[in-house]
Amino acid sequence: MKRLILIQNDYAGAGKTTLAQCFEQYLNLHRVPHHSVVVAETVVAGSSRSHLDGNDLGVAEFLTELDQSDLVVMEIDTGMTEAFQRFFGKSQLDAVLAEAGYDLTVAIPVTGEEESFDGVTIASEVYADAAQYLIVHTPTGSSYDRESRLWERSHAARVMDMFEAVDMMMPPALDALESQLKMRHADLHEVIHTDASEAVLHAELGKWLRKLNAQLDVVKKYAFGDAFRPEVHVITVEEKTKKRRGRKPKGALMEALAAA
Repeated sequence: MKRLILIQNDYAGAGKTTLAQCFEQYLNLHRVPHHSVVVAETVVAGSSRSHLDGNDLGVAEFLTELDQSDLVVMEIDTGMTEAFQRFFGKSQLDAVLAEAGYDLTVAIPVTGEEESFDGVTIASEVYADAAQYLIVHTPTGSSYDRESRLWERSHAARVMDMFEAVDMMMPPALDALESQLKMRHADLHEVIHTDASEAVLHAELGKWLRKLNAQLDVVKKYAFGDAFRPEVHVITVEEKTKKRRGRKPKGALMEALAAA
């Protein structure tokens, strides 16, 4: 089955864009073909991601985006969740997705603030059994224990237990990375694709991404399903020859070592 991943939570600062960027870098790392879309109030020209106008959603435009890949990551921008959910219900998108061969994962980032949990219960009422749910806990402080207790005692957590949702913990940014972000007056999602030209930031970001990717390794089957299909890189005879050039045959190497 193909897969649509919706990332949504109208609570500002929940981490939707960061999560979308994390998914994108993980899929790129594993050479998994995918398509990224944002449902926004304003369509941004020239963006690296496709945009859908959240105030003028139509089934034809929606299906055009799905046609781009068997794996589509769609972020619902803050303020657009209610409009998208009305569109989902009015257009019976659960049936549309099933007919198009897409499974649906709803990924909901939540913080240590209880207000962010409202997006979970709202999503469950709209998508119900038509989706599976991934709850992504984004750190907002130094105490994961306190944030975990708030979530575990919440009504939203009990609802997600009914739907057999999976939880994922996004790693906190360590002091060195936080310092680099403050120096640049930047948020995490703005620097995720930083290249090696900024050595210190690149190194600290790499440490964080390794922890994040370890978390994604655990949930990738649940989140991406059968649509997680890395492209196979076929090594040509010419490439093999280049790699072997300059190396001694194994037998000759062993003889040289024995004679040394």
